[in-house]
Amino acid sequence: LWMGLKDINPSFSVGGLHAVVPHSRGDALFDSFAEFWKQLTPADIISQQESLGLDRWPADAPFLPQDVLQSWFDRGPDMIFQFVPFLFDAGYAFLHAMNSLVLKGFSAEEMRGQLLLDELYQTMFEGVTGKVGFDRNGDRLGDYDLLSMVTDSEGKGHFEKVALFEAATDSF
Repeated sequence: LWMGLKDINPSFSVGGLHAVVPHSRGDALFDSFAEFWKQLTPADIISQQESLGLDRWPADAPFLPQDVLQSWFDRGPDMIFQFVPFLFDAGYAFLHAMNSLVLKGFSAEEMRGQLLLDELYQTMFEGVTGKVGFDRNGDRLGDYDLLSMVTDSEGKGHFEKVALFEAATDSF
């Protein structure tokens, strides 16, 4: 896979196996988020769903079935850290946009529809997954890790991060 990456070190070989994956571990906040998440159990999350009434949504179906949640925990933190940080940042982006509207004098009743979307599209912050921002269509300006397969001294292959693409700054 070659993407015309002119900003990557010239010694980087384009031969071999490469991958592009969403960057889910922001440098500044991910470690503290991970430590917090490791302290949780499935029961902590299920009890919060029940207290919010989410165990009855939609049509009396659990918001997040306990067996599904338990399977995520059983597979270890790598499974959870593939997507939970993105969910956290998505929720935080809405809170950030709503807070901005409150500071501009809008009431809770006014924070709906296009007004909220327009504010969300202007939101930019350092999240758990890295820089969070949106383009004019509302798509997240995601960061992506470029990985390259390398072989260790024992002949075993593993992916190594060779570059980070930041969409918000359009740079590596």
